[in-house]
Amino acid sequence: MTGAAVFSFSLPIEIGIALALAPLLPLLHVAALHLLPRAGRGRLLLGASLAMLACYVFGVLFQQGAWDFMRLQRLIAGLLALIGWLLAYVEALSLITRGYTLGLLSELHRRNRPTTEEDLAHGYAGGQGLEWAMRKRVDDLIALGLAREEAGMLHLVRPKGVRWAKVFAACISLIGFKQTG
Repeated sequence: MTGAAVFSFSLPIEIGIALALAPLLPLLHVAALHLLPRAGRGRLLLGASLAMLACYVFGVLFQQGAWDFMRLQRLIAGLLALIGWLLAYVEALSLITRGYTLGLLSELHRRNRPTTEEDLAHGYAGGQGLEWAMRKRVDDLIALGLAREEAGMLHLVRPKGVRWAKVFAACISLIGFKQTG
């Protein structure tokens, strides 16, 4: 095979390459958050994650040499390292963007002075208040088809909303929390 790329890496180097690729995702995601319309942001994160995993798999698949158990081990180890990084990034992103407690902490820091709970509640989310946060969450439930609003009352949508509510309740029970939020 004249002119073909020939390369092969050891397990530590492959995992290192996988982890070196990982920081590119947050950098690209943050850049895209500032450049793209709001509607495509979730799909962008999913697409970028899948593309990064595909690039790694492609790199391992096209290395020189026959497929053996060690190569499969290297592929799986690198994928697990990348997936672990992606999960950590998505969890951190979720806490930053959707966490009430961190939002309140951020608002206290922004004020840089003692404040009452009432002022804090009104100043939440850049002055939109906790009522806005509640309305946004309810609107999200409706948009996802999990709940519907009729005459000012919220109802779970059957079967989808009920099914997801049961899954969430089981998860809460499984980890032993009395309440969440």
